Amino acid sequence: MLAYRVSSGRLVLLRVSHIDDDRVGCAPILTLVRYLGDALPSQQEIDRLPDAVDGSCPLGIPIDGVMNAMVFRVAVHRKKDPDYRALGFEPLAGVLQPRPGDERFDSLLCSYTHWEGLASIMEWYAGCH
Repeated sequence: MLAYRVSSGRLVLLRVSHIDDDRVGCAPILTLVRYLGDALPSQQEIDRLPDAVDGSCPLGIPIDGVMNAMVFRVAVHRKKDPDYRALGFEPLAGVLQPRPGDERFDSLLCSYTHWEGLASIMEWYAGCH
């Protein structure tokens, strides 16, 4: 699980559903979690948070046809590109067990992006655009 604090100070959570490992490298497949809050939820609360994969905005903001992806394949394309920690994405302690259906989030169904792009998308989702 990764937490990202948007410019408003609120937290968005992303769950690592699995790691996509192919011939050119590996990248996490992240699923947006239905959470926008001021503080980190407890581990028990995190375990119960649903993924946001139904095409509606998990954070209460209407989504147009362009920004309706909830599953992301995030890669570093160049060595000089910033990695997740440099942009404020923080891994949370604890281990989440795989959830039923994680295998359906293969690389063909994901929005491909990089860490800077994902940070911008999270700002948009949280209403900070």
